[in-house]
Amino acid sequence: APPQTWDVPEGTPMVGEWRPGSWGGHSMWAIGDYDEEGFWAPHTWNMKDQKITWRAAAAYLDEAHVIIDSLNAWRKNKAANKFINLGDVRDAVNAVSSIQVP
Repeated sequence: APPQTWDVPEGTPMVGEWRPGSWGGHSMWAIGDYDEEGFWAPHTWNMKDQKITWRAAAAYLDEAHVIIDSLNAWRKNKAANKFINLGDVRDAVNAVSSIQVP
């Protein structure tokens, strides 16, 4: 059976065992599938791929990086644009970069 989804039950206060940082932490890659509920992190803590809900990600992730290798492909991909606002990504990159993204 696949591992349980990492989630925070809706309305759960971020205290006690739910407090961010209470389980330790580490870096991990999240390459691959995502949907309305969240994304899959491959092989974390030597386990099979695990799904992490967007709610859990918002509570526990303190840093995220994204690589977009083709802006034109992303602009045409309606599914990608449903989950990631490319305009916001472009504006954030342009705010800190000496090379502006059109």
